[in-house]
Amino acid sequence: SEVYQSWDILPQLLDLEIDLLGPYLSAGSRSSIKISFVPVSSADTLDVEALFPPGTAFDRATISNAHRDPVNQEEEESWGLSILASHTIAAKIAFTDMKLEPGRRVEITLENVKLASMGGQTIFTFTTYAGSDISMGNMRDEKVAFRGGYFQPGALTVLSTQLMGIFRVLGETGGVYPVERYMRPRVDAETSMAVFEFEVMTSAKAGSRLIVKSEGDYDDGGVGPRQSTSVQQPGREEGIAPPLVDISFYDLDQFPNTWRSLGIGTPAVLGQHGASITVLSPDSALSATSLASTDVMVLGVRYSYTWGDLKRQVATLTFTTRQQQVTGAEGRYTVKMTARTPTHTPEDNTWYLIAHDSSADDGIIGWGDGPGFDIVPLEGFKLIYPPIGGTYNQPVAITMIINRPNRVYSLDLRPPKGYSLQCSSRFHPITLPTSTQCITDSSKDRQRWLAIGGLSEPLQSPMSLIFLLSIDIPVPSAISTSGDDNSFDILLRDKYGAVVDGAFAVLVPYPPLPDGPFIIEPFIGWTVSEPNTASIISLGFTLQQSTRAISAILLVFPDMFVHEIQKATSVRSLNKRFPKRPQEWVDFSRADQLKILVDDTQFENLPLDRIPGPDTYQFSFPVLIPSSMPFHNVWYIIMCSSPSSECNDFKDADHILATIPLPGFEFGQVCGEECDQVRLYQESTRSAAVWSAIITSLTFLTTCYHVLLHLIL
Repeated sequence: SEVYQSWDILPQLLDLEIDLLGPYLSAGSRSSIKISFVPVSSADTLDVEALFPPGTAFDRATISNAHRDPVNQEEEESWGLSILASHTIAAKIAFTDMKLEPGRRVEITLENVKLASMGGQTIFTFTTYAGSDISMGNMRDEKVAFRGGYFQPGALTVLSTQLMGIFRVLGETGGVYPVERYMRPRVDAETSMAVFEFEVMTSAKAGSRLIVKSEGDYDDGGVGPRQSTSVQQPGREEGIAPPLVDISFYDLDQFPNTWRSLGIGTPAVLGQHGASITVLSPDSALSATSLASTDVMVLGVRYSYTWGDLKRQVATLTFTTRQQQVTGAEGRYTVKMTARTPTHTPEDNTWYLIAHDSSADDGIIGWGDGPGFDIVPLEGFKLIYPPIGGTYNQPVAITMIINRPNRVYSLDLRPPKGYSLQCSSRFHPITLPTSTQCITDSSKDRQRWLAIGGLSEPLQSPMSLIFLLSIDIPVPSAISTSGDDNSFDILLRDKYGAVVDGAFAVLVPYPPLPDGPFIIEPFIGWTVSEPNTASIISLGFTLQQSTRAISAILLVFPDMFVHEIQKATSVRSLNKRFPKRPQEWVDFSRADQLKILVDDTQFENLPLDRIPGPDTYQFSFPVLIPSSMPFHNVWYIIMCSSPSSECNDFKDADHILATIPLPGFEFGQVCGEECDQVRLYQESTRSAAVWSAIITSLTFLTTCYHVLLHLIL
């Protein structure tokens, strides 16, 4: 046998990367690339050859950046890396004086590299050599047919371009933009659709993305710059129509849900010749209109017809600018238009203005749109009542804020289907004038509605209004769940009956309780009603049946009323059947309210009789009457569900079963039959205090007698 020496095995370069940096990426263009790797062996020369796609050329390439990692500043300054020109031909490039060290990364950035003439995955071969002699005997590291580099994009050639309005494209394909789809694209307005016809060099797989980027000084909203275009006289549909910029629709009267005067501002794009303006309102916004102007000569007005295929009310105002002095801003006209508003803000709340040039076959020379005004409901409109289904004559507090100066003379209230508002003994004006009349009318389209009026003077503004009525609440099965049948309406009218404010389609605030505590006949009593005096207040109610749903009862006072409870014994439950929580059954930590806690330890033993019924429950406690009566003189009894610790305020709606409003008393007002129990409580308290004083005195005298007798003896 004989032994022959084998060939050397060359190690491979490690962590090899080659990236396409740009700025140009398509096939055949010149761009920059970055090469980085980690050598295994020491070497001086690197040879790079681009194998595929064909056409890559390094003959004009230059080194823009090169460094080794980790960086040694002194070494980098003396590093003589350069391109070896004798071995840089077409698809090959060589670098000399590299001083490659094992394990030390090298990164080289090349500029002005001609990219391949077609697209595809790039394939490169990398070889390092000792010294500058590129020969097989000097080879150190190698990476053959490396396919982990960049993918070479092919070239894309644009054959034709076209500009179309984006609204037209989307409207024709998706049935949207019913107005805008008829309009031409505008300069400096909405985005338009650019249509390109092009051919590609490289096939694209499904899921690939086409990225289009324009260049120029025009801001495209963050996508990137684009070339600005100015078309003076578009001659075809794909042209760009001069827009009516800064179209504005503004409210002049500021009375929602009623007739409004609107302002429409247009630029002088129409020129000094006859022109017309078409106004398209939001759907259902115009049931009747009137148009006038102090700035232009009105030639004609047309109302209530549809424009194109739209089911819209349209008002067209035709005017001329010839020999007409323009007021206001230079070159602008203001047209005032009165519109009758709908009951609520339309879903599509956009107004449109279309300018026609009568000297050019009535062609559209520009258009604009603007957001309409919101139909703002009456501020602060709220109803507070115990939502107990199948009950009658329940108290309801109605609140709102009047912001219409010297305009409101009457109110109309329309309840949902199945509900009934009544002017009964529970009508209390509270903040309304005492002369206010309440009239029930059952002849309207709803079961029963109310008119509050009879005022000789308008309500003051601004004014926080509250008054009490009675309401009949249906059982849940009788309630409608459709549209306006399940909502309240309120209208505020002037002395001529015109609506000046209102709120429509206000949903029922809380659905009726199907098996609630059935609270009826809430009442309030007091002993004294003079300012700055102490009084015993009694709040109570009647349960029609036993309930286990109530965990606490929260008694909320009007503003400026505070209790004078020093200890729990100052609060009395006048019905011994009420299940008071052992030990601490009252929470008087807040001066403006009192919480009565129900015994929850009996829950297992008395699951249906936590609070037994039918029965009447009443709680008495001392309060200090303020020096002046509060504006909102209303007391509230709030029934809390479990847990009672989470029910501390009106805001804790998730833990409130029912809220019962009660009208407060006025200074000097004498309490009626409701106060009999309060007087008994006060008398019993006084009697107990007298007997306590007598017993204390007798005890003191007895003690003194025994002490004196002891001294004598």
